[in-house]
Amino acid sequence: MRTLVFDVRFALRALRRKPAVPALALVSLAVAIGFSTAACSVIDTYKLKSLAVGDPPELAALYIRTREQRSDGFN
Repeated sequence: MRTLVFDVRFALRALRRKPAVPALALVSLAVAIGFSTAACSVIDTYKLKSLAVGDPPELAALYIRTREQRSDGFN
């Protein structure tokens, strides 16, 4: 317990001598947390939530092809 108190006092003295180091660590941590939160929010919004459609199997895609692009042999 005595060494813990000594270590805490030493850390506080070191931080008092160079206050820019903890400030830089705090700013970089805040930026990283903000970026992670924003990225997770975007992924959740666009990829993970279900579609806002009553019956998703009813959705369809329409592709338009010219006669030259058809591969089934019909014209």
